[in-house]
Amino acid sequence: MEMAAWWRRHALSLGFLALALTSGLAVGFGSALVSGLHASADSRPTFYIELFFAAVGALVAIAFALARADIALPSLVLLLAFLPSRTGMQWRYVGHAIVSVTDLVILLGMAVLLVKTKVRARTRLQPIVVRTPLWAWLAVGMLGLILALDHGAPWVNWAASFKGFYYWILIVVLCVNVVRTPRMLRLIMAVLVFSALPTVLSAIRDAVSGAANVRAILPDGTLIYRTTGGSGLVNQYAFYIMAVFFVALGLMLTARRWPERILFVACTVGCLVAVYLTYTRGAWIATVIGLVVFALVSGRKTVASLIAVTIACAAFAPPALWGRLSFGDSSVAERVNYAQTAFAAIHAYPLTGYGWGSTFETVGRIVVPILKEADMPFWHDDYLIVATQVGLPGLAVFLWVWAALAWSTVKTARSTPPGFARTTMAVLLGATAAMFAQAFTDMFYWRNETGPIVWLIVGLLCTAINMARARPAGQATAPLNEPAPVEAGAAA
Repeated sequence: MEMAAWWRRHALSLGFLALALTSGLAVGFGSALVSGLHASADSRPTFYIELFFAAVGALVAIAFALARADIALPSLVLLLAFLPSRTGMQWRYVGHAIVSVTDLVILLGMAVLLVKTKVRARTRLQPIVVRTPLWAWLAVGMLGLILALDHGAPWVNWAASFKGFYYWILIVVLCVNVVRTPRMLRLIMAVLVFSALPTVLSAIRDAVSGAANVRAILPDGTLIYRTTGGSGLVNQYAFYIMAVFFVALGLMLTARRWPERILFVACTVGCLVAVYLTYTRGAWIATVIGLVVFALVSGRKTVASLIAVTIACAAFAPPALWGRLSFGDSSVAERVNYAQTAFAAIHAYPLTGYGWGSTFETVGRIVVPILKEADMPFWHDDYLIVATQVGLPGLAVFLWVWAALAWSTVKTARSTPPGFARTTMAVLLGATAAMFAQAFTDMFYWRNETGPIVWLIVGLLCTAINMARARPAGQATAPLNEPAPVEAGAAA
């Protein structure tokens, strides 16, 4: 009955949206007739480039989105949950200057949100848990941008860094202002999991058939096949599917019916198998760290269960796992060389760095800044990238963001009764800890393939915290169809 009433109320709007999307698809297929639209070497097939232009064409729905923000905003957030599984939906301008569908969705979502709250309702945006360190991080960003412009860094260099470390944070703002009920939160988490399943199945298929993209030889001579799920970049795929694993784990633990729980058990196991098949040591170690954090926040029973599962996995682990955990290969040696150059740059510019988009090389014992167009720091460590570009104080502020988020989550979880909100906070904090840990081994925050999912997870975590803080004392969950009001002081 309620569904029928909802359909009658929104039938015209949904029809207009369908017409707009159809027009966008027509524009997208027509773009195939335009010369020069070819996928770059590290992008997905040309089909996704065409789909990108289809999405651009679909922006004729802006008028609808502004008129019916109650439908448009949740739809855009759901689209943001789907897009990380389609990293090829992007247009590479030059080097690392990339425009993706994610960027367009964020821009449209923020425009609709600001019109809805500031122009129509004349209300304030919902508070973000870590707003104080984020404001400090914005000040650091302005300093890094000024230095980049002063040193003459090409815009294609600093734009990529600035977008990765700042623009995508707007996803957090969208999440806390749009996702207001546990049902909507679960829906977004489910979209994030289900959209990743094709890549999981592709990874398993490649491992079984031996058609994996990356082959490696272990120190004992064993040949392994590192799967990428069709994504092209093995470490970035491992990072993505690791985050999805924690989301699937949260859905499994909070499922109310056995069929739903069995479904998410299969999704959780599949994602974990995909993480293993990447043979990415950083993802393996980060997954363990994330599980430990999740267990500590959840309670003693979860810690005991984790210990039992860890012992069982260690007992039956294949030899290839232990062989891959050897750290005497060329990959580790390369990272040591990168770190030495980065530390030399930090020693030369400890307070301010050299600005966004800068990188360095060593000439003898002297470190020399490089401002070559389309060149980015290749330290295989996001925190070294931050330190070399905005200095050690900037790195301290960046770490403050993550420390404040962890502290707020733990503090809120301790005062929240067992239930959906507490479990969701614990599992999303585990995902955040895992991503934070793996960022010590490669570049993820500013990359188009992985950066948006970092801030999507953070946004969902902040949403769960706001929901928990808005609960009356002793109440574990809210009605699934009612928004959880957030008090202005909840972000203290």
